[in-house]
Amino acid sequence: MHEGRSIEIYYFSVRSGTAAWRWISPHAFGFDGHRWHVRAWCHDDGAYKDFVLGRINRVKGSQPNPEHLPSDKDWNTWVTVRLKPHQTLNLMQHKALEADYAMRGGIASVRVRKAMLIYTLAQLQIERNDEVVSPRLQLLPD
Repeated sequence: MHEGRSIEIYYFSVRSGTAAWRWISPHAFGFDGHRWHVRAWCHDDGAYKDFVLGRINRVKGSQPNPEHLPSDKDWNTWVTVRLKPHQTLNLMQHKALEADYAMRGGIASVRVRKAMLIYTLAQLQIERNDEVVSPRLQLLPD
């Protein structure tokens, strides 16, 4: 990344359910509270994507980055998420969450890169549109 080079990686993708070699041009690292990601231009898909570092199995080669990569709009755009305690919680639970998140007037504002928004919501265990944001694992019974 520091040298402005693209790398060829063998990557395990949960989304597609495949593993394959692909060329990426990394430009940033991000931590979602659980895993590290590299933010990179994916030459195969022609888009900026997040690659979980632990899913990169091998690196085969490198070459100079192409001269004209597009701007990563989602990385360069900041959004503010406003949070409040869930309406079903009692007064003491509200007060506890207000303290946890340094809320003012019962509201917390969290500034996050747009590219990292889904990870932030998942880390906070916030649902969007009545669906779990990132259902990836399930618990096994004891």
